[in-house]
Amino acid sequence: MISTLAPPPADAYVGLRAGLDQLRADGLYRDFVACSYLAEDRGHALHQGRRIQVWCTNDYLGMSQHREVMQAQVTSTLRHGTGNGGSRNIAGTSEAHVELEALLAVWHAKERALVFTSGYVANVETLATLLRAEPETMVFSDALNHRSLIEGVRTSGNDKHIFAHNDLIDLELALAASTTETGSSTPWSVEACTAVS
Repeated sequence: MISTLAPPPADAYVGLRAGLDQLRADGLYRDFVACSYLAEDRGHALHQGRRIQVWCTNDYLGMSQHREVMQAQVTSTLRHGTGNGGSRNIAGTSEAHVELEALLAVWHAKERALVFTSGYVANVETLATLLRAEPETMVFSDALNHRSLIEGVRTSGNDKHIFAHNDLIDLELALAASTTETGSSTPWSVEACTAVS
């Protein structure tokens, strides 16, 4: 169906453009670098036809390009497809995930384990869940914390104070002020695990 909606007025995105311009001015706007990782040449990729080294990765063990892991993924995909069409709560839990969680629990000597789709999601959900269980906890968060930590704190609904990036004096002042203001809050300091300079 062809849309019959009129185009937005010329000034409809002025605020959005101004926000993007401010991100660029602050050095916080990101341009993504398109590249093709090379399974046969771990730690390297092609970017605009040139072979480059990749020095930043969260594939710490190199498992994403390990031959046995890639073959297991192909085998699993051919057997199960590329997804189950919904969340675990709706479409059921993959037996492979259940088995992986059991193995991880044994490996770490824990009662249970839970696999998330990414480190980002793990941070958001774990932090939000822990903080919701302690609603009186006030969070002190570095201004340039990783977005996943910011979202976990925001989603929790707990009171928070954002202190200046890597500024111990600002943090100490905020902690002192919160003790006199609230008296009962248990402070948490969410450290910047992925600080941006």
